[in-house]
Amino acid sequence: MITNMENQAGSLGENVNVFDSVLTHAGCMGTAGYLLPIYAERAQYNNQEVWIVESILGLSKPVFGYHKYFVIGIAKYDTLYAVYTK
Repeated sequence: MITNMENQAGSLGENVNVFDSVLTHAGCMGTAGYLLPIYAERAQYNNQEVWIVESILGLSKPVFGYHKYFVIGIAKYDTLYAVYTK
């Protein structure tokens, strides 16, 4: 799934290394837990260039029932907004 997202970002002219750093910051590239990115969109938020990342999350087992949304600034890889839903 992540490789497919990287390929799509690259085909749109986005820097794949930046995209990987954003996914890492959002917790999608680690080995602990069950977190899978399912959507990413390049956008502007509060006049900053950002990636918006949606992930699905399973708590303690791979039953994906929670969603995490992050707005991550590209300049500093800082989380500008985050929300969790069930």
